[in-house]
Amino acid sequence: MNNRIRELRKKKGLTQVDLAKLLNVSDRTIGFYENEQRDPDTTTLKKLADFFDVTIDYLLGRTDTNDTNKEINKTNSMPDIPAKFTDANLAREYVSKHQIFGANGFEPNKMSDDEILEFANALLEQMELLSYKYKK
Repeated sequence: MNNRIRELRKKKGLTQVDLAKLLNVSDRTIGFYENEQRDPDTTTLKKLADFFDVTIDYLLGRTDTNDTNKEINKTNSMPDIPAKFTDANLAREYVSKHQIFGANGFEPNKMSDDEILEFANALLEQMELLSYKYKK
């Protein structure tokens, strides 16, 4: 990630001080990012991605594609969300794409078809409840 931030900053003709002011951090912090002594927090990553018009994945070095307007790679895109899952493979694909479930040894590929359908549909219900709660 360090080379990406440095490369993008220099491409825009900015100094570390300039970028630090835009992000409301110290110039030392930018230096730490660029020298891999510190990683930006989530909020800073979003600000960097927005400012440089790149994806967070590009900043993190997870992809070499830095164009946010290019067509999304089909293997990384989320599948369509049905009202209810009835196909276990579709449910497993959907749940697998949510990276938050990668923690604590969660492995949707080891779940039975019934388990993954139950889990995916419970997830859909929770997302619907949350959307009502946080709808503005």
